[in-house]
Amino acid sequence: MEDVVLKFGVFREILTDGAPELTGKSIEQLVLMLQSKQINPVPYRPQMIGLVERFLRSWKDCVAMYMANEQQNDWNLWVKFAVYAYNSTAATAE
Repeated sequence: MEDVVLKFGVFREILTDGAPELTGKSIEQLVLMLQSKQINPVPYRPQMIGLVERFLRSWKDCVAMYMANEQQNDWNLWVKFAVYAYNSTAATAE
C-alpha cells in the first residue's frame, strides 16, 4: 500500500467487482482512513469494469508462467519487474 499511496497519491475511489475479499471490514476501514469512496457495480458484469478484468487476465497469465517452476518462491523480488513489463507493453484491441 505504501508503494501505491506514496507513488501515486491517495485514490479518490476504488472500483471493485463486489468480491467478498474486497468488500470486508479491512477495505471499509482503508477507504474511511484514506477518505476515499468505494464503488461496487453489479457483480459479474465484466463490461462495467473491462479494463480491470483485462488486466487480471493478463496478470494471471504472467504469474502462471512464472509459477510453473515450483522452485520459484521469490515473487516479491520479481513482481515490480512484471508490473514494468505489463505497463510498457502495447495494448491490443480485442
